[in-house]
Amino acid sequence: METKHSGFGIASFTLAILIGIGIFFIIGFAGILMAINPNFLEDDQSASSILVGLFIIGFLAIDVIAFSLGVAGCCLPNRKKVFAILGTIFSLLIPLGMIILAIIGNYMD
Repeated sequence: METKHSGFGIASFTLAILIGIGIFFIIGFAGILMAINPNFLEDDQSASSILVGLFIIGFLAIDVIAFSLGVAGCCLPNRKKVFAILGTIFSLLIPLGMIILAIIGNYMD
């Protein structure tokens, strides 16, 4: 009998991919707003800068769920663990990428 893929792993993989795409679009949206208004991020009270920050924080919070699902999928016996491992790795790469992007952004000024 062939083992099935872990449902937690598939959910983790799917969430991690969707979160990565969402953060990519949010950062692109912030870049477009910066091109239109160079003082976009200096105005801390603008609705658009608050929304960008809230979306990024929300995506990173959901990324914690994706990581947890990936770890749970790796711990299930008698299941394929490919998607669980990929979901765990991708969900770890997302905050790492955000940290690297923040470091690069600090050195650009």
